[in-house]
Amino acid sequence: MGNKIALFIIAFLVWCCLRWPPDTQHYLIGIAVAAFVAILTGDLFTGKAKIFFQIKRYLWFALYAGLFLKEWVRANIDIALRLARPQLSIDPDIIEVKTSLTSDAALTVLANTLTLTREMITVDIDTQKGVLILHSINARAGARSGKDSIAQFEQILKKIYEN
Repeated sequence: MGNKIALFIIAFLVWCCLRWPPDTQHYLIGIAVAAFVAILTGDLFTGKAKIFFQIKRYLWFALYAGLFLKEWVRANIDIALRLARPQLSIDPDIIEVKTSLTSDAALTVLANTLTLTREMITVDIDTQKGVLILHSINARAGARSGKDSIAQFEQILKKIYEN
């Protein structure tokens, strides 16, 4: 039941942020939609609903979002340069990156982060071993940047999802 309540609150808050300025009719619809989503998918949402009421996780998420945005801009500039100047090295390969994250949500966010901020695409996630299998545009640089990214993002994601 706690999962459904947490999902209802989060879904309604997102609805409120998307629907601005305040309007009673739209908020009533938001309550109905948030309740519908919470009833249908609340059991799939999370195993620990209490983590959504810990403010420190939101502060860590704000730090993660800032770091992610900085790295995302850098990655987009790098890809644009590779497209504009084809003589830059491209050496594709599949690499494996070990992580200490254990939760499915943390591994998924890390995989998506690496996909969006490095010249990589996540091919597979081995949750048993904590290994991300990535396709890298530049394998030598990708292995280094993958490990750097893991170290950079892993600690923050651990504090958001696992502590």
